[in-house]
Amino acid sequence: MSKMHNVLVVGAGPAGYAIVGELTKRGVDVLWIAPDVDEPWPNAYGAWLSEVPPEFHSALAWTWASPTVGFQNELQVLDATYGRFDNELLKGLLVNTEQQAKVLIEDRRAIESDRSRAKIVVDASGFQRVFSGGRSPDPAFQTAYGILAEVDGEPIDGHDMALMDYRPIPGVEEDPATFLYAMRLGGHENPNLWFLEETVLSARPALSISRLEELLYLRLEGRGVRVMQVHEVERCVIPMGEEIPRSEAVAFGAAAGFVHPATGYSLSRTLRSAGTLADAIAGGVDDLSKVVWPKDMRRARDFQNFGLDVLLGFDAAQTRRFFESFFQLPTKKWQAYLSDQSGVSDIAATMWSQFLKVDPSLKWKLVQAGIGFIR
Repeated sequence: MSKMHNVLVVGAGPAGYAIVGELTKRGVDVLWIAPDVDEPWPNAYGAWLSEVPPEFHSALAWTWASPTVGFQNELQVLDATYGRFDNELLKGLLVNTEQQAKVLIEDRRAIESDRSRAKIVVDASGFQRVFSGGRSPDPAFQTAYGILAEVDGEPIDGHDMALMDYRPIPGVEEDPATFLYAMRLGGHENPNLWFLEETVLSARPALSISRLEELLYLRLEGRGVRVMQVHEVERCVIPMGEEIPRSEAVAFGAAAGFVHPATGYSLSRTLRSAGTLADAIAGGVDDLSKVVWPKDMRRARDFQNFGLDVLLGFDAAQTRRFFESFFQLPTKKWQAYLSDQSGVSDIAATMWSQFLKVDPSLKWKLVQAGIGFIR
């Protein structure tokens, strides 16, 4: 008869690593099931420095004190620091070699009968939701196509980082609007090494990866930038506005709906929440769903999902005008909305400030959306 474990963790992405690491620190017996536990994560992760717990700052291999956004002609510099993680450094901080030795790891996909092998099942399998289920029937999607490449030319007018470069691509009328997410990664030693990604923030139905690839190269060509050598390719498909799952398994990370409806980010919240969930598990808390999703955070998520619905109703030109106004708000205002730490009052305050700032045609769209939200 196989041993009954205290906790079964499914998934070896950031959420799986985070909760396994925190549980082992507390001496909890863990069975970890996931294929390719030691394989590199397929996607890169970025975050605002203010959102990342200090103990993980050393995994931010690149930071930019002056990230930019763009909507018409010139780029606007933001007063906030943005960083990109080195995935291997982050893995080592989450689960070190000594901790791995304390965990029973099964390198395979989890199956239904695995549920009975532990008292508590933590589903950290990302959007697959292997044991937590509850997929939304018609989600929106953030899709992106990116390359790590050597280029000849300046993709973002001499700047080193663009969070959202929504400036139109010459000769292209695309709806929904897409933007360039760009980072110079080579530094002074290799200033021509860039990560360049064409992204649609959210669309229903999803904009195809192949179309985003075309748009990325059209954008670069329009700026006189030539791709010399591609080292890596990244393809992202992220469901947006997913329902919070209800199941016997404890969903965590993206599987729990941590993905922020306005950004597509979930990593910072995952890093901050893992210790709290591990404390609750080690302490024998009965209703772990309330630990993962406290009541105030559920209410805040309702407001953020409303914001997502508003964005989905905009055409490309309206999207650009909306975000141009948004990033002209005081830094604390727009950061509060993009943060997954903000409460309802902070989110509502930013929404009101944005409503006052946008042009009359967008105001009417917001009023219509607000009426639907209240109903």
